[in-house]
Parts: sequence; structure tokens; C-alpha cells
Amino acid sequence: MEETLCDISAFRLHRTPPQVFALMPTVPAAQTGKTRSRLKRHPLVQHVVGSIIHLMVTDRRKRSSAKCIQSHLASTELPFGCVQTTDLGINVTSPLFTLLQLAQHLSEEHLAMAMYEFCGTFSVFKPSTEIEGLLATAQQAGTLPANSWRRVTGQDGKPTSLWQRSPLISLDELRQFAVATKGLRGNRRFAKAAKTVTGMTASPFEAQTSILLTQSRRKGGEGFPAFTNNQRIALSPAASMLANRSTCYADLLFDQHKEGETNPGKLLNAFTDSEEQREVASLFNATIHLENEGEQQRAFSDALLRIKEESLKEKNRTWDPSDMAGLQELIKAKKELEDLGRKRQQLHISFN
Repeated sequence: MEETLCDISAFRLHRTPPQVFALMPTVPAAQTGKTRSRLKRHPLVQHVVGSIIHLMVTDRRKRSSAKCIQSHLASTELPFGCVQTTDLGINVTSPLFTLLQLAQHLSEEHLAMAMYEFCGTFSVFKPSTEIEGLLATAQQAGTLPANSWRRVTGQDGKPTSLWQRSPLISLDELRQFAVATKGLRGNRRFAKAAKTVTGMTASPFEAQTSILLTQSRRKGGEGFPAFTNNQRIALSPAASMLANRSTCYADLLFDQHKEGETNPGKLLNAFTDSEEQREVASLFNATIHLENEGEQQRAFSDALLRIKEESLKEKNRTWDPSDMAGLQELIKAKKELEDLGRKRQQLHISFN
């Protein structure tokens, strides 16, 4: 088949497990009315890409007027490697070029979600009833080829629409492509969305959480500082003995802590709401056995005071002498700290 599957059709194909393709025959060409009729009835169209097939052509004369086909004319020279071949006898745009095409009509947030999926170790594909039956039959007969895609089962033991696989692209490739395609349609939104992708996620929930945390409050997010997903951390020999492993993974690792820096003042300064500051402060409270509620309250007050002291030191260090408003805030924070110090009841606790 000379045409190339592209846009949303390519996106759906890239989400589809190889196990499903193994059940399908070769895809016919779409040049003639007869072959187009066969194409519409093909399982790939009926159960994967949808009734409207998006095809990319490089020659204006090859655009199709068929109702089931939406042609996309590539009027400029295509980036190297943007077209891939498949075992089904049909070409498809690469994951990166597919995302660039989606950038022309998706919102920045939806585009970022698609980027998270391609950069992540998961894919979302819900088989139709027919495909589900074929998969079950092939599974029982042992005729499904071995591959790296694994279907996730729910708590009830039934298969879900979530699949685990290796990433289709890396975060570095995503950002390099944003630079390489500067000037092409969709690049501006592509580049903006790529900057918001924080790392490799393992599920839609992780991806959605990352988007929610990093988006600005103006856009309905939480405005958290930069972090990395599922960051590998090598443990020291002493830590390895305690944990019985040589490495661990941080679900979210904030940039200011990548080198082992754990200054609570810096983390506290990322939050402006006093209630949020109290919640963050409580995270630094080690597991301590206290006898009663009074001791717990005094311990919390002591922890909060120490964190606010660190926060004030950090603000002093970064304060610009020409910033009079900042000076007033420092004076106010110092007064609040002194008031808190007078009210607290001493109880020594330590941070681990």
C-alpha cells in the first residue's frame, strides 16, 4: 500500500498491541473503488483505526475523494525517519511525526497526555468484542506470538484495556524532535507540550497526575516546581544493606533534591498557602512514638518552627536589597517566627 496511515489513525495504530496485528491479514491498497471497499471491511479499519482513515500523501493528485478516507497532503520535505513500515503491508507515520500532526488540532494538555503515553511504559487499547474473542481463542490455542507487550489484569483477575510495553520514544528524542521540526505546522504547540512532560510514566493515572501537578494554577493545576517521574536512585552500600536492594525508584523526584539536597525551607518556599505549608511541614515529621495528643501537638509545633526558620534563612539568602516589598515580607515573617517561638512548648524531635 503506497499511502501512509497518519494523524489520529496512526496514533490508534501505535497504541495497538502486536498480538492484535498477528490476527489480521495484509491491508489492501486504496487506489480503486474495489480495493477501497475491501479496505473498509478490513479488521484494522473496523476494530482499530476507525471508519475514517487518515492517509498522508506527498502528491496532490493522489488525494482521495472517498468518504471513508481523509487525505493529508505533505507539502514540504518530510523529516528523516518519519515514515515506518509494518507487517500488515501498510506504512505509518512514526510516533514523533504522529504527535506533530496531532499538535495541529489537539489542545496542549491532550497533546501532553499523548506524549506521556508514547514516552511511557503503557498503552491504552480496548479490544472490540470480536478482537477479544479472537485473542482468547489464540491464547488458549497457544498461537499468539511472544512479544514484549503484556496486558494488565484488574483486581478481579479480568484483563483490562491497559497494556505494558517498552517506551515508543524517549524524552530526549521528543525534545530533539521539537527543535528539529521548528517551522513546521504544529511545532509551536508540540514544543510547548514537550516542555511539560516530566518523564517516563507507567500508567495513565501517573501521567494525569503529573499534568495536574505541573500545570499552572491559572490553568487549573497545582503549579508544583519541576520534578522527574520514576527516577532511578542508586543506594549507598549502607542503604543497600538496610533496603536489601542496590537501587530504588522515586515516583516523583523534585529537581532541587536530585543531588541529595533536602533543605525543607526550599521545599516550603514552593508553597504560599499557610495550610499547604503546614501539610508540607508535617511530611518532615519523623515517625516518633508520643504518649498523648499534647505531646503530638508540641512535636508538630517544634517541627513547624524549625522548618519556618530554614525558610526564613533561604529567603534572606535570596533577597534582593532593592526589593522593598520583599524586605517587608521578611520583617513580617521574622515577627511571625518570633511569635511562634514564644508560644511553642519545647519538645525535642529529630529529622531522619
